[in-house]
Amino acid sequence: MIVLNSDTVMTNVTGLSFLNVEMHARLWDALLSQDWARGPHVLDLDLQALNARVLAHRLEDHDDAAFAVEVLDRTGPTPVRRVSRSAPPRDPFVSNLQHLAARHSTAIAVTGPSGSGKLHVVREWLHSEGHGSPLVLDGGALLGQGSWRRDATATLASGGAVVLRHLEELHPSLVYPVKALADSLAAAGSDMPPGPAHRGPGEPPARLVLTADLSRCPAAVLQILAQVAVGVDIPPLAGRRSEIPSVIRAVLAGIEPRDRPVLSAATMQVLMRWDWPGNVAELRHVLLGLAADLPGRSVSPYHLPERMWEAANRRPLTRIESAERTEILAALRHSGGNRSQAASMLGIGRTTLYRKLHALGIDDEALRP
Repeated sequence: MIVLNSDTVMTNVTGLSFLNVEMHARLWDALLSQDWARGPHVLDLDLQALNARVLAHRLEDHDDAAFAVEVLDRTGPTPVRRVSRSAPPRDPFVSNLQHLAARHSTAIAVTGPSGSGKLHVVREWLHSEGHGSPLVLDGGALLGQGSWRRDATATLASGGAVVLRHLEELHPSLVYPVKALADSLAAAGSDMPPGPAHRGPGEPPARLVLTADLSRCPAAVLQILAQVAVGVDIPPLAGRRSEIPSVIRAVLAGIEPRDRPVLSAATMQVLMRWDWPGNVAELRHVLLGLAADLPGRSVSPYHLPERMWEAANRRPLTRIESAERTEILAALRHSGGNRSQAASMLGIGRTTLYRKLHALGIDDEALRP
């Protein structure tokens, strides 16, 4: 049995085996998406570690949303987390690339809006194949680099991987050299059976990956992409909310452990609800900023940019309430989350501060130092 609200979880020992900050955020998001006017729900949840059929109730006697979740049966064993090159990737776009690449020996195009995480998906896919670090070339910086084609050709000939990104910024004079590079890869596998040939037992095939924002590509680049590559399109991050936790994990993994910020459940919920107009690039910028400001420390919602926690607030605030909330959060930041000190700075009593915290949607998780 699990009982939870937006910032608290109570569970038995069984629940402890799979509930963490990320799972709390995912489960909470799934529960909020249901229509509770019809009463309790039996739900089939596929939330990474929690693959189960559950009976969920909304607790009506609580001022804020709260739920009781009873696990009826598990639909599969709790997966053991292992780092394995052959383990199936969780990112569906990595899976799409695996299936696509297994059938083609041509160049692979990964397209999508700027900042949508194309390079991240490509790196994950290449790693799943067993490639080391690929040779990454920026299409907007190739003009004047006489060695780029020679380096790319040598990398492909040795069975390596080449990623040519930002093709929308490619100079017109380099469109056909890129086509020639892709044609040479296709020609190398033209006498082979369907699917790219490995260079040796257990060795991955050579890969050429082209990434581009199709909305910004000139006609010549679009034509070349259509002629030489098969591909996968990566939508904006707002359309892939279920993947936000995995992207967060990947970004945090690239930060030194001593500097890695620790995200609270409430913070994870805010990040999952934000629309991310700047896509993965915006998410990475926010996380790197937290690592710089709060190295190795716990991150609460009030540490996030103001636009994010305002959007996640339970109800629209008046201009006066918004200004009051900003002042209260500023005092909490200055006092390290100490409510007594914050009340003194604001010139109000502690009881008054508590009342305002509840009225303005500043939860207990956001008050932790």
